[in-house]
Amino acid sequence: MLQEDFVPVAFDQWYHRRKQDTDGEFYRRIATQGPRSDFGQTTQGFYIASAGGELIHYNNNRGPQRIRGLMQNTLGLDNYWIAKPITDDAIDRQFDRSIPDGAIVVQVNAKVLGGYADPVNEYEQFMQAAIGCDNMWIMPVEARQLVGGSFTESLVQRIARFHLIDNTRGEPPMWRADEVTRAEISLNDDGTLHGRITLSIADGSRSYDAWLFGKLEVTEGRLTRFDIVVRGEFTGEGRWTRGAPDDPFPFAVAFRLADENDIAFSVCPQACKGHHPEYLRLASDE
Repeated sequence: MLQEDFVPVAFDQWYHRRKQDTDGEFYRRIATQGPRSDFGQTTQGFYIASAGGELIHYNNNRGPQRIRGLMQNTLGLDNYWIAKPITDDAIDRQFDRSIPDGAIVVQVNAKVLGGYADPVNEYEQFMQAAIGCDNMWIMPVEARQLVGGSFTESLVQRIARFHLIDNTRGEPPMWRADEVTRAEISLNDDGTLHGRITLSIADGSRSYDAWLFGKLEVTEGRLTRFDIVVRGEFTGEGRWTRGAPDDPFPFAVAFRLADENDIAFSVCPQACKGHHPEYLRLASDE
């Protein structure tokens, strides 16, 4: 029903409630009719709206049966689907998170490997089994260095600070530069990788001490394989990632080249939100 009777659109409202362009204006036109119309705060949720920007239903409940009911109630409202086309195509470059020219996209997945207490309900069971999903960008200058046999410091820091995060239960905090106590990645002549990364906030309540292993392959001057697994002991949680195991727990993050045909290929890294200048720092700028 979602695919055949509606036009599904997914985006991060953090950007759209700030964007001063066609996309942002259209989203705010819809959201302002709902209960979350303060654009200084989150406006997340599920919106069903007409093509002309009239809000029909709003819900912020994960239950699929409720969402299905709202869609079924909408299908009989044929008059909602007529609207004049929007011809303005302005783009607010301040919040444009398109893939940089020449950048390589890497798929990143994270998983808590154990340590949870027995789940008390279906929702907790689901959250404990969840796999975090994100993308990482390798800048063109960093890709050239990898092809040449070296791992740039900027890429090491990007991996450590912005991708060794526990995003399996919600939106995680990133690591600050002064919280990286050790970050070493070595690239051998045969393309194998090994390293050690240690992260910790000042009071020690959140930390990650892990080993890194991987394999790179280059074909005709192009990076054709980028497989990395980071595994170690994680401690703590963030404000929006409550429910972590009480004791230090095994945690792993895997990296591999993303599939250009995957619908998630163009999704920007989560760390671009609020960390954009740091995230896109090039090795040549150091």
